[in-house]
Amino acid sequence: MAKRQKTNKGVAKRMKKTAGGKIKRFKGNRRHLLAGRTTKRKRHLRKAGIETGRIAKKYILALGGGLVAAMVIGFDPGPAHAAARL
Repeated sequence: MAKRQKTNKGVAKRMKKTAGGKIKRFKGNRRHLLAGRTTKRKRHLRKAGIETGRIAKKYILALGGGLVAAMVIGFDPGPAHAAARL
C-alpha cells in the first residue's frame, strides 16, 4: 500500500503556496543588527519573496504537493516516476 508524502513541517512554517502555485517566503536578514543597514535595504526586505524555478519545485514537493502539482509547473522527476506522468 502506497503511503502519502508527508509535509515537511520546517518548510510549511516558513513558506506557503499561493493560489497561482508559486512559493511565497519571507526574506532573511531582518532580525538583528539593523542599525548597520540602510533604510532602503530594510524596506525591500519587508516584502515577501517569490521562489521560482527548480527550488520552487523542490519546496512544492516538501509541502506535500506531490508529483502532479510539481509537474504542473514543469518539474520532471525522471524515469523513476514514469507511471506518475500518465
